Amino acid sequence: MVQFSKLSGKFRFILIIVLSAVVVAGILAAAILVPPYVEHIRQIENAKSKIIRHTYRLVIDYRDRYGVGIPLAWTQDLELSDYELSNDNTLDFSVDNGRLYAPEGARCDAQATITFKLEGVLACIIYAKTVKADGYISTASEMQSLSGSSGTYIQNADILLEGQIAVADFEGAYYANHHVISGLDVGKNGGGLFRSARSATFSGIALTNITGEISASSGGSFGALVDSASYCTIEYCSAEGGFSVKDASGNSNIGGLAGYLLGALRSIDDDPNVQTLNSCTTNLQLSVAGAGILYVGGIAGRSDNVSVTNSSVRGKITVNIADACAIQKVYAGGILGSMYKEYNKVYQIHYLDFSHHLISYADIEINLAGGGPSVNTIYAGGAFGRLVNQSLDSVQFSGNLMINGGSPDLIVGGICAMAENEMYEIQNIGSIGMVIRASEMKGTISIGSAGRLYAGGLIGFSIKTSIESTVATSQPQTTVDRGTILTEISDAVGHAQS
Repeated sequence: MVQFSKLSGKFRFILIIVLSAVVVAGILAAAILVPPYVEHIRQIENAKSKIIRHTYRLVIDYRDRYGVGIPLAWTQDLELSDYELSNDNTLDFSVDNGRLYAPEGARCDAQATITFKLEGVLACIIYAKTVKADGYISTASEMQSLSGSSGTYIQNADILLEGQIAVADFEGAYYANHHVISGLDVGKNGGGLFRSARSATFSGIALTNITGEISASSGGSFGALVDSASYCTIEYCSAEGGFSVKDASGNSNIGGLAGYLLGALRSIDDDPNVQTLNSCTTNLQLSVAGAGILYVGGIAGRSDNVSVTNSSVRGKITVNIADACAIQKVYAGGILGSMYKEYNKVYQIHYLDFSHHLISYADIEINLAGGGPSVNTIYAGGAFGRLVNQSLDSVQFSGNLMINGGSPDLIVGGICAMAENEMYEIQNIGSIGMVIRASEMKGTISIGSAGRLYAGGLIGFSIKTSIESTVATSQPQTTVDRGTILTEISDAVGHAQS
């Protein structure tokens, strides 16, 4: 090795210059490159701490090589390449540059679970499905043409509604892929986007800027998405905005997404034909005024033989009764006004259906005038007004339930007002239990009515229903002097019959 001291002065000078340049270049590179890298690491760590898992249902025609865009609300301004991608069906689905594709050779009716993780933390789940589409919907007029249709349709653009649009007698499948449908005016429509549906599928429909007032001269069903749905599948749908229904009378079913849901009776323990409303949300200012029998809920007014799972409600539900003597019953709940289950071939049934993972953040206010004992009854629950032959798991109410004025009979509960198990004793079986478990009432209940009262932090009136690992953080409070009026209040169950 040549010693530095033996080099000529000229070469030593050149070598010093070169080494100095290398050092300076290294310092400049570090100054330029290291901070962005460090900042990127900081962004990832910050994103990890804020991850809220997003879940989507995306549907694509198996012949579609253009693909559908993946909603990116969950990426927190990071690049998709920062996330770890997992796809359990690469034969029928591929993901590239933020789009979901059906590659050459993809099959119809295939399914896949696609996940994105950020350094091991789950950020997004996409339940993908291939179908054979009969058409694509991108305008209001194209949507209106779906009345009476039984085809399969995919929405491929956001839609702004202007004027009336009401799809009736729909029996097909509508996959919106989480595109927005904005500007629904229920007053102009006289009801929801779909007036009636049977054996239909509604998936990934996002209704925003809902407005309007429906004047109902008689009983009926009203919901922003669908007024009345029989034997339908509703999943990953949402509704935001506000609407009102006034002068409802007779039997009226009013809900944030659906007015009335009807499903098939379960005949055996593992029956694949049971209808479920799954993974839906509402954030609405919903106001109802009327007489007769009213069913009001943040998701649906009334459901018969339909379970509800993985759904949440925000906003406010207001029920105004100008003359309580003109009503027979009011069933109001943050999730559902009434959920009723009936079972076919009861000798083959050994357990009740479960509705699970439901949260109501909604405030519920019922304003009354008049009424009297044994004349009319208000059933008001943080999640359910009435619950019959259906168990619950992981249900939470975190809103404020208020009842003001009047003197009808009141049954009030933080989870549900009335819980009844009609299936307790079945011939040749013995007993089928109904349970409310792993649930919590974190909100408040305030009662300013002079009617007879059964109120519980969890259940107002319970018939053959058990409670497991379920708590209420507060007891219902009355704000009027009740004197000798019948009053049964508890932090758990107001009145229980075994």
